[in-house]
Amino acid sequence: MKNSIVLDKKGKRVYNSGINKEGITTMNNIEYVTNVLTKVVGKRLAQQIICVLLLVFGIKPIEINKKTGVALSTLRKYKKLMNREQLEELFADRIRRNVSELEQYGDIIDAEILAKQPKTLREIQNIIKERTGITRSLSRIGVWLKKRGTKIGQ
Repeated sequence: MKNSIVLDKKGKRVYNSGINKEGITTMNNIEYVTNVLTKVVGKRLAQQIICVLLLVFGIKPIEINKKTGVALSTLRKYKKLMNREQLEELFADRIRRNVSELEQYGDIIDAEILAKQPKTLREIQNIIKERTGITRSLSRIGVWLKKRGTKIGQ
């Protein structure tokens, strides 16, 4: 790993032989970071993020291939997208967000809550079931209302 590019403490790009002051090879941390990211965003997206960041910092595709196992053709594709400033295409369909079925009825439910002023989650549960036909547990309804910032019983 000769002449790889890393950042120093001030954020400046510097060349080194792959070993920082603590004696840790910079490429050895890739597996650890990939594992942490995998828990949050999934393995494929984690690998894509790591590969793109390594390319941004000037690590050669062959070195990335050796450490991550990502094909050279894939790394070339990432680099091509980076050069065209089209990385959004790479990540567009990868970011997952579970959307509650209640979201599409959010305005209707909010209007009913304002109109009827329910005091308990059970009353809101009944309102949701009457207006939308959706059945959710009290805890799920509480979490959904908290995410929306809705207060009850006031």
